[in-house]
Amino acid sequence: MSEPRSFATSRTLWQRANQVMPAGVSSQFRRFHKPVPLYFTRGFGSRVVDADANEYVDYTLGWGPMILGHSHPALVKAVCEQMALCQTFGAQHALEPKVAERITSLCPGSERVVFQTTGTEAVQMALRLARAHTKRPLIIRFEGHYHGWLDSVLAKPNPHGPKGQPLPTSEGQAPGALADCLCLPWNDLAVVEQALHEHRGQVAAVITEALAANGGGVWPGKGYLAGLRSLCDKAGALLIFDEVITGFRVALGGAAQLFGVRPDLAVYGKALASGFALSAVGGSAHVLDLVAEGRTFQAGTLNGQPVALAAAACTLNELCRDNGAALVRIEHLGERLQLGLRSVFAEADVPLQTSGHGSVFWTFIAPAPLGSPAALSRHDGTLYARFAERLLNEGVLVMQTGRWYVSAAHSESDIDATVHAARRVLCSMRADGLTLGASAH
Repeated sequence: MSEPRSFATSRTLWQRANQVMPAGVSSQFRRFHKPVPLYFTRGFGSRVVDADANEYVDYTLGWGPMILGHSHPALVKAVCEQMALCQTFGAQHALEPKVAERITSLCPGSERVVFQTTGTEAVQMALRLARAHTKRPLIIRFEGHYHGWLDSVLAKPNPHGPKGQPLPTSEGQAPGALADCLCLPWNDLAVVEQALHEHRGQVAAVITEALAANGGGVWPGKGYLAGLRSLCDKAGALLIFDEVITGFRVALGGAAQLFGVRPDLAVYGKALASGFALSAVGGSAHVLDLVAEGRTFQAGTLNGQPVALAAAACTLNELCRDNGAALVRIEHLGERLQLGLRSVFAEADVPLQTSGHGSVFWTFIAPAPLGSPAALSRHDGTLYARFAERLLNEGVLVMQTGRWYVSAAHSESDIDATVHAARRVLCSMRADGLTLGASAH
């Protein structure tokens, strides 16, 4: 086991931030990192460096966006060239149709595209379009899926309320904001069919992560997505894929291509612009043209911002190069990493589960797979979080909740070094008296 690293500068910065920022962070998800929320100074390729000059192989990738890795030369060049021309116009520019054309050529079902800045905004736009098109109020979503932090979608199941009626997740959500939302178990077509029947003529859309990238990496059951497509068609509701994580990551055409199911609307973000703030809604022309007709309102000062669009054009060019070779390689590396991790955990007699895709997957210390996205909230990840914290001393940065991202900048040597680091950590944990196998069962 390596000598403990110092995080003194990060700790000092975090204490300073706590005086002027709630919890000292800009997103609530970041506040729980142990031993302290880290502060970073630079990133290059598959690596990041923190404020104490500690270097790590990075599997967080900015919570997913850095599909090309950090400071990819082509991306830096494209962005710098655009920055020298203009930062934003608040008007049209040639990169907008260029990127929109690339998205429509790649993503099944995307005949038109509108741009926003964040995934949360794009989800709201998709829901508004669905309600405008169908003239219906209700949205069906699923337990354990995440669609952003705004009041109308930040929901959790209500075990004691009416069937499907969710509870708000945060204090301060507007009363009644979830009145037009149903929250159902995922991977159960019968439940969705029953809800559509009970609320016939009222459901505007069913929104789902096609692969539960936020919910433990759980895959859709065989025929499930096609079943949702059929049920929506029968009920006159739209099918929306939240591809904020999976878009341009699990395949060039996202999860819609991976699973061969065409949604009416799809929401993209994260990997679209390799770390620049950009999101998009793609979908059927007859739905998106509600914007052109002025019937559905869409606005945003930084929508289609030129620097972000330059980043997106470069990112999609790099991912499409050589018939998508980068994504094939990323998937291979991710599968190699999962196999290596399962192997070293098995050597230590610790039950490790992995689930998801090669490019984005989850790991759990548990005797059996989670089985559903909803099970993630009931899983005790304390032991895994300790493992992830100790990986920091070995120069490996991962999310302490269990999600891993792999980029085009990672190498086979990065993967092998990470597996060896995991072996050293498990040995040290056992040497320190942590009963890994017993704790996991």
